[in-house]
Amino acid sequence: MRKILIVDDDPLITAVYERHFRADGFQVRVANTGQGGLDAVREFLPDAVLLDLNMPGVSGVDWLDEIRRDSRFARLPVTVFTAGDMGWQLWAANNSDVSFIFKDGALPRDVVNAINAALAMPAQPPAAGVAPQSRST
Repeated sequence: MRKILIVDDDPLITAVYERHFRADGFQVRVANTGQGGLDAVREFLPDAVLLDLNMPGVSGVDWLDEIRRDSRFARLPVTVFTAGDMGWQLWAANNSDVSFIFKDGALPRDVVNAINAALAMPAQPPAAGVAPQSRST
């Protein structure tokens, strides 16, 4: 079974996406803080991540920086979404090896389809300076 980690500080958003991913056959784990997401990704070992960039504390951009330093997650498909201004966030996300970027208002079905597409793509090379390592699912 495919596994997805949803990292977002809005419980209404996570509930909507959790329902859609479960309906599509995913095992789902939710983290409502960036730090909780860092802990969950290491314990849950998801196949993909849906990440809000605009969170208090450990932001989505900080989360990406942290996770990409761990060779186990160098090729982990991460899809980001945000309700905030996307100017600097798009730049940061584009430089952090994300699979897709969605703005607030995206249909959950489109996000699920994008993550399914990311999981079907061949693995991308890891971020600069990160040694590749296979990970078991």
